[in-house]
Amino acid sequence: MSSETAEIVLDTIHTCRAMRRFEERDVPDREIRVLLDAAIRAPSGGNAQNWRFVVVRDAAIKHALGDEVRRGTRWKQVVNRLDREARREREELTPEAEKRAARSDASFGELALNYETIPVLICVCVVPDASIVKAAISWPSIHSAVTEYGIVGAVRLGFSGRRFTDQALWSAGYAAVQNILLAARAKGLGAVLTAPHFLSPPGRVERILGLPKGVKLAAVIPVGYPSGHFGPVRRRPLREFVFRDQYGTPTAIH
Repeated sequence: MSSETAEIVLDTIHTCRAMRRFEERDVPDREIRVLLDAAIRAPSGGNAQNWRFVVVRDAAIKHALGDEVRRGTRWKQVVNRLDREARREREELTPEAEKRAARSDASFGELALNYETIPVLICVCVVPDASIVKAAISWPSIHSAVTEYGIVGAVRLGFSGRRFTDQALWSAGYAAVQNILLAARAKGLGAVLTAPHFLSPPGRVERILGLPKGVKLAAVIPVGYPSGHFGPVRRRPLREFVFRDQYGTPTAIH
């Protein structure tokens, strides 16, 4: 990769803002195909390639999803307000942080209010890899676990099986999500990671999308031509997130 190409890639990452306001014009299928083709280039555990994508354009489905998003957003805003009040009383909330939180709430509220006008929704789903689940509970694998970790360790490993399966699922889904977001930025399209199913009673959003039992919804990505502008993504200093060798140990990487 040339240094020029590397700079373009890094600039795409650094300016990949969450876009929640879109123009009303449609996004052609050829552009959505580019995003989905980028999505399936993401890594997946054991190369299972267990992503699935539901592309929503239907007005009735958008409306049904919009109702769920609006309910969840109203609830989330109440929770956020109570959290800010508690942090303010503990003097843990700076005025600037409070302003950012209020702007974020307003932005999410606007997205929810105008949900039906979003040109395209890409719903990223993941399907459990049955072969991995079956292998994890088979007798040879149990015997091997006892040999490697002892009985207590094998039992603990067995109880973590569900966690392992869930993490494998979500890792595949969110790697695909990131590729969609970066591809959208590269094509001049606005996009944002949302998870409306986390703010709704289990199964409601999945039923609207007609997901079969066992298929998990990772994220819903609104996509459209942005009415705002791309620019640098604001983050706290790198030194707050990086440690050396073990958690909590300061590092010179900042």
